[in-house]
Amino acid sequence: MKTKFLSLLFVITVCTSYAQEDSFQKVLDLYYNCQYKEAIAKAHLLEKEDMGSAYYYITLSLVELDPVYYKDTILSFLEKYVSDTSNYGSFMEAYFSDFLKCERGDKIKKKSFDNFCKNSPKLKYPEISYKIYEMGQKDQWHRSRDGWYFDCRKAKDSINWIKQKQFDSSNLVDLEKIVDQYGWPTDNIFGKNASFSCFFIIQHQKDVKIQEKYLPIIDSLAKLKKIDAWDYFMLKDRILITKGEKQLFGTQSYFDKETGETKRYPQVDYETMERIMLEYGVKPKQKKQ
Repeated sequence: MKTKFLSLLFVITVCTSYAQEDSFQKVLDLYYNCQYKEAIAKAHLLEKEDMGSAYYYITLSLVELDPVYYKDTILSFLEKYVSDTSNYGSFMEAYFSDFLKCERGDKIKKKSFDNFCKNSPKLKYPEISYKIYEMGQKDQWHRSRDGWYFDCRKAKDSINWIKQKQFDSSNLVDLEKIVDQYGWPTDNIFGKNASFSCFFIIQHQKDVKIQEKYLPIIDSLAKLKKIDAWDYFMLKDRILITKGEKQLFGTQSYFDKETGETKRYPQVDYETMERIMLEYGVKPKQKKQ
C-alpha cells in the first residue's frame, strides 16, 4: 500500500509548473487526450478549489493507468470524495462498479446515497431519483469520453462503444419499469437532473419507434411546464432528422469530415420555429438569419 502511494506521489509531482489559477478545463483536456498522469497532477493542484472534481478526475485517470495496481488507492479517493456531505457519487455505478463489489464499496455507496438524500430533502422518491441519476451517468459513460468532445470522427464500434450500447439497452429496460410504475419522471417529484437523464436515455436510443412512443408524453409535460421544454424540442428534432426531414428547432448538429467543422442540420424557417416555441413559453435562442 505504501509503495502505491509513493508511486502516486511521484505522479502528482510530474507537472508542478502548472499555474494554480488554471481551471478544471485543463484537467478535462488532459484526461480526454489520454494524458492521465498529467491530469492527476493538475487535479491535485486544484484540490482546494474543488475537492470533489479533483478526486473525480484522479480516480478516473487511475482506472485508465492501471485499475488493478491502483485499486486500493481508488477506493481511498472515493471514500474521501463522499466524506464531504455535499458530494454524492451517482457516477460510481457507471465508472467504478467493479471496485465497489466489496465491504468498503458498500459503505461508500451507502454514504453517497445518504449525502444525496441530505442534499435533496424534498424529493418524493429519493431512491428512484438516485437510481435515475446513476442511469444518466451510464448514458454518458463513453459518450463523454469518446464522443463529440474529443473524438467524434472515430468509428463507434470500439469495445467501449459496445459497453455503451449495453448501458443504453439496460437503461431503457429500467426506465420503462419506472415509467410504468410512476409515470414519466417530472422536475417537481424526481428532480430536474433525473427528468433530464430520462430524456437523454430516450434521445440516445437508436430505434426511432421508441423515441416516437415517448414523444407525446414529453410534449404534454413540457406544455404543462413539468419538465424542460427543450427535452421536447431536442427529441422532436432528433426524430425528424432520423426520418430525413428538416428539424424544427435547430438543436441537432453533425460533424462534417470534409471541413472538420460542426454544422447544424437543415431547419425549417425561423417564423415556424418561433411560433411553436412560444406555445411552450420559450423564446428562441438563435437569432433570425
